[in-house]
Amino acid sequence: MAKQSVSFSSGLTQKAMILGVAPVIVALYSIWNGVYYINKFPGAGNLPFLLLFSILPLVFGIGIVAFTAFVISKNLGRKLVINPDGLVYTHGKESVAFSWALAAFSLPRTGKLYRTLAITDGKKVVRVEELFFNDFDHIAQTVADAKGGKR
Repeated sequence: MAKQSVSFSSGLTQKAMILGVAPVIVALYSIWNGVYYINKFPGAGNLPFLLLFSILPLVFGIGIVAFTAFVISKNLGRKLVINPDGLVYTHGKESVAFSWALAAFSLPRTGKLYRTLAITDGKKVVRVEELFFNDFDHIAQTVADAKGGKR
């Protein structure tokens, strides 16, 4: 590894956007169905139909959108700085620093849909997901080189 620090920042990758298309389509379709059927079943006698065809799809669609926004917001803004002595991980107010002497890591297996690099010092764990780091392979190789492991 070079004698200098290397910095990586999280963001939405193309793979994350592709995997997010199907849930967004289902959510939008559910919300559209809920809005469309809200006035189709008037009266108290039609409450089960209103619940089944309107209320549940609305709740389901809004839930998918809210969960997707939550996952994206929790994974953006992360920064990983790898230097010859160790690494520093920051996310919002959280900051974790590992020395390479105490750190252990688990390289991801190739060919998997969702790859994760886990780095730990025995007390805290930093997970770097491929879906939110464009240069994931470079990160994994840099960590392996800095720690002295073979990829």
